[in-house]
Amino acid sequence: MFLMNHILEFVLSLGGAVLFSLFIIYDVQMIMNNMAAEEYILATITLYLDIINLFLHILRLLSALRRG
Repeated sequence: MFLMNHILEFVLSLGGAVLFSLFIIYDVQMIMNNMAAEEYILATITLYLDIINLFLHILRLLSALRRG
């Protein structure tokens, strides 16, 4: 039972890390091609949130590996 929880947490954390890595790539493309210079605050917040979420998923991934 507990082993499945660790495996599930590992898989979800890995999926989240991959997902937010793709979000960073997508958002950088959106910023470079589709956003006006006046939208720098939105661009900054978007990238900031992507990086924070990626960091949190990597921490959860490392935690699952350590316990696992």
